[in-house]
Amino acid sequence: MLTLNTKIKIRENQNLWDIALQELGTIEAAYDIAELNNIAISDSLTPGSELLIPSEPTDNSMLTWMKLNKIQPATNN
Repeated sequence: MLTLNTKIKIRENQNLWDIALQELGTIEAAYDIAELNNIAISDSLTPGSELLIPSEPTDNSMLTWMKLNKIQPATNN
């Protein structure tokens, strides 16, 4: 079965860990996002640029909680 990835725009002060938590529910998913986008886990991200995100969430309960509470992490200062 073909799995389609989604694209998201990077917000100000977001790093790969923030995006993994926001989009897939776990920080461990940062490795999947990095591999999919051919970047290193430690690369700086440019606000407004786009990343491909795997289509399947890693932790649905965390993802649901974050969306219900409108949490969008941005911890990179």
